[in-house]
Amino acid sequence: MVDAIDVSPRSATDCALLSNKIYCYGGSVMGDISNNDALIVLDMAKNKDTTSYQSLNSQWDSIPIAMNFGKRSVPQVASMPDGKRLLIYGGYNSDATTKLSSQTIAYNTETDVWESLPSFNDAGNGGDRQIYNGSSVLVPNLNGIGFYGGCEEHVQIGSDYTLSSGTKLSNLTFTNTDGIVNSYVGFYYFTFFDLNLNTWTIPQQYNAPLNEHAALTATYHPNSKKIIYMGGAHYDSSSSTLYTTDLNHSMIFDTTNGEWSKQNLTGPNYPKPLPDGDTILLYGGTANGRNATTDYCYILYIPNMTWSRQSLIAPLGTSSGPRYQHSAVLVNNTVFILFGTDKDANPTSDLLVLDVRNVSAIAFSSKYPLDSTTASNNGTSDSSSTTNSNDSGNKTSANYGNENHLSNGAVIGIAVGCSIVGIVGISILIFFIIRRKKGENQQITAHQQNNEGSSLNHNDVTAAKEPMMEVDWDKIEKIDPPHEFLSYDVIKPSNIDNTIFSPDVSLPVEKPDGSKSLK
Repeated sequence: MVDAIDVSPRSATDCALLSNKIYCYGGSVMGDISNNDALIVLDMAKNKDTTSYQSLNSQWDSIPIAMNFGKRSVPQVASMPDGKRLLIYGGYNSDATTKLSSQTIAYNTETDVWESLPSFNDAGNGGDRQIYNGSSVLVPNLNGIGFYGGCEEHVQIGSDYTLSSGTKLSNLTFTNTDGIVNSYVGFYYFTFFDLNLNTWTIPQQYNAPLNEHAALTATYHPNSKKIIYMGGAHYDSSSSTLYTTDLNHSMIFDTTNGEWSKQNLTGPNYPKPLPDGDTILLYGGTANGRNATTDYCYILYIPNMTWSRQSLIAPLGTSSGPRYQHSAVLVNNTVFILFGTDKDANPTSDLLVLDVRNVSAIAFSSKYPLDSTTASNNGTSDSSSTTNSNDSGNKTSANYGNENHLSNGAVIGIAVGCSIVGIVGISILIFFIIRRKKGENQQITAHQQNNEGSSLNHNDVTAAKEPMMEVDWDKIEKIDPPHEFLSYDVIKPSNIDNTIFSPDVSLPVEKPDGSKSLK
């Protein structure tokens, strides 16, 4: 049973494509200081003819939740391979003093039934652990979901974390302004939930990252059967310091042999794209944790690990292209940008439509379904639509061909993490980009968030330049790849603003207690 509703601006909401409908769960709703456990749905079939995409804004429905699983924001969310079920693990519940009663829950869109599934039991570290702001991704070759990173809520202050070797990590806990004690350790190892057996395991793995990571994106690459992790933040318990993670490298986990590795990311030599699942789209970001950045759309070509910047022009009458704390869903050759915070730090409830038939020239579209007769012109695929004259950036022209499009293996990077939704599309977690000037260290400080959002992060943190793989960006012509991510989730009301911004890539981390902060 569904009820038609007017959707309020919101953030930290996770969206996925199931049964040709976009489902969005939880997050923070403007005007509601607590985390929201609502499930809303948008039926894509309602726009059967090529009509204005804006008509979709009024077609959201709500789905009552029969069981009280507890309100939560920034959980780990992934679509199951049957294309019918949505799995949700953990999350931050700022309005409660105890853990969620059910850490792992799932919704079946076909039967309209919610169910509670086994939780991850980490026997050596307190049993059931409430983890949030981590990554989750469907691993089709193993028919399961892989989890990594994040933070843990509701822990004992000063508690340690015991590794599989028996070594204890200390200096991990912090207290949010809501008084709840958290730990910087979420899924320390790659952790697997088997969908055949409904069991949790920590597979044998090698060269695992030494620091604790959170707010990073996870993308499964079908051709290599590897998971690519990018951005976010990592905590060094030896120095009690939280660092942002540059986008000049990625961490890679090989699901076939359990090996971890690092890979440099450079630019701008981007080859002609092919529909083989080798393209990752990063969209959105913020440079200060308040406003969406003006540098917001990049393409990463996996075989060469090279970045390419895209210049976009939003159709007149839409909210601004720049967003962070948003979600995104890939439906065939269309990417829907859902909710988020705009360049003026205002939350929005409307959606944007991206035409990704040619990944060399991503463009906004004013119609859905896409008009097959139109081609990308100045960053918009609808030649009849009016664009904002104030938009800046180089305009990209394109000649669409069937060989150039965002394939099923592509991922849209959006404020929090990316996870493939079966073969139909991709669900993107929310993440924002924090750009760091070359040679500069950034001081990331906690900032208060308006009551309409929830935050998932904690104390002030120094984002010192990470001494990892150096990239000489001066040699990258005018391509300025997204630099750091931290995770963050929040949304603000719709603003009719047509200024276009380009993305910075960073996952902002939010504090679940209603104040925003970058861990």
